[in-house]
Amino acid sequence: MTTFAQFALSKKLVEALKALHYETPTPIQEKVIPKALKGQSVLATSETGSGKTHAFLIPILEKIDIEKEEVQAIILSPTRELATQTFQFFREFVPFFAGLRVRLLTSGEEKERSIGKLKMRPHILIATPGRIADFTYNDQSINFMTARYVVLDEADMLTEFGFLPAIDEVISRLINPTILVFSATIKESFIPFLDRYIQPEHRIFLSQKEHNPSRITHFAVDIKHQKEEEALYQFLTLKQPYLCLVFASTKTKVNHLYQYLQAKNCAVGILHGDLSSRERKQMMKRITQNDFTIVVCSDMAARGLDMEGVSDIINMDLPKDISFYFHRAGRTGRYDQTGNCYTFYNRDQIENVNRLLQAGVSLQYLSLKNQEIRKEKTADFAPKKKKMNPELEKEIRKAVAKTKTNTVKPGYKKKVKLAVEKAKRQHKRKIIQQDIRKRQIERAKEASRKEKGYDGSKNW
Repeated sequence: MTTFAQFALSKKLVEALKALHYETPTPIQEKVIPKALKGQSVLATSETGSGKTHAFLIPILEKIDIEKEEVQAIILSPTRELATQTFQFFREFVPFFAGLRVRLLTSGEEKERSIGKLKMRPHILIATPGRIADFTYNDQSINFMTARYVVLDEADMLTEFGFLPAIDEVISRLINPTILVFSATIKESFIPFLDRYIQPEHRIFLSQKEHNPSRITHFAVDIKHQKEEEALYQFLTLKQPYLCLVFASTKTKVNHLYQYLQAKNCAVGILHGDLSSRERKQMMKRITQNDFTIVVCSDMAARGLDMEGVSDIINMDLPKDISFYFHRAGRTGRYDQTGNCYTFYNRDQIENVNRLLQAGVSLQYLSLKNQEIRKEKTADFAPKKKKMNPELEKEIRKAVAKTKTNTVKPGYKKKVKLAVEKAKRQHKRKIIQQDIRKRQIERAKEASRKEKGYDGSKNW
């Protein structure tokens, strides 16, 4: 069994890891740490909860020279919450490294207070890209050109948020830094950046083999056309989760669900991008203190945040980008724990189930009705196929047959589609005409009866 001692780490760091109960490295740590210790730039992709943070934390702590009063490592995170989370991980090690200074710079903090933190030069600087630009280029409050390590945490989010130009600016001012890039996924738009800084042989992909970790069980839940908020409350009451994150794609829906559950006296918190920095900080603190059993979230909380003890995920809808589903699901089942991920849907939303299946999710099926959660078979969830009018079916077959040729020519599929649509239009027109003729015949018969003196009784 591999241990951290086998990486030729200092005795002090090995003892710190042991004291903090980090016993054995995860697969991503085994791959990254040796390369980072040699000063090699690395890209590492791995599923959420696989230990990416400590894959860069450990080599940085090993290489920091505490005697030098200068910035030696910069860690860039896309959001305040992620930056704060990384800062807390580093702070765990401060008691074991006398004199180590780690500083956090995020946009949610008053500038004067941040400047105060920088009076004594930090060895490790954890920041959001926009904030580091404020202090280094505009105010020149800190010299970061001495940094030997640059970490891009959750790189796909940094790309989405448009931070790459700011990151390029940081790296361009450094002298041959070791660049460590971590993410659960890598988007196509990020590849040109990688080509500039990281050699192909130093790109490690561990997340592509398994979108569906065995420690997470995925469910599709048919809520039988109940109101979503009522179905959610009923489901939570029956399941009694330890800590459940409820995801919705819009802030309006997040707020609505939060207010509904509050009115039901649930211990519920909320996380979305419109909360102020202070509100988000307080909310994260209360989640850490186990004040809530339910947290209603937008996708802001689906990326990188490590909340301890998340037992269940509920998707009230699916995100447009299906990769966000895996980010959501990845909030549970972390670090060898197990978890459940439920997706609510109605029978007229069967396409949501199909999207998950097409994305490679292995689903189990449940239904929620009459205060009961039932296991269902896959077949019970297939939409009922409408029977086609036999005459229309015959006309469509004829239309398709007319388009057939001995060789498949360009535009053949389009030609068939147009022929089918034309057959349907003609059939519909025929039905309408038949209906008109039928009514004309009925009116003619009625007029004939009146003319002959029929009064509606059996007698003439």
